[in-house]
Amino acid sequence: MAGDEVLASAILDGCCTTALVLQIDGRSFRLRDMEQQLAQADDPSFTAKPPLRVP
Repeated sequence: MAGDEVLASAILDGCCTTALVLQIDGRSFRLRDMEQQLAQADDPSFTAKPPLRVP
């Protein structure tokens, strides 16, 4: 909510009275994976492999 933690907490409290709010610190997997893909795209020795399919 535009940097206003008090307002964001009040809105969450009003909408989700039985919910738990978890604060997760650290790097996200999505951003980490994107950085790895960009690094591999810059590596000329890297050959792309198709994703694994799980039956």
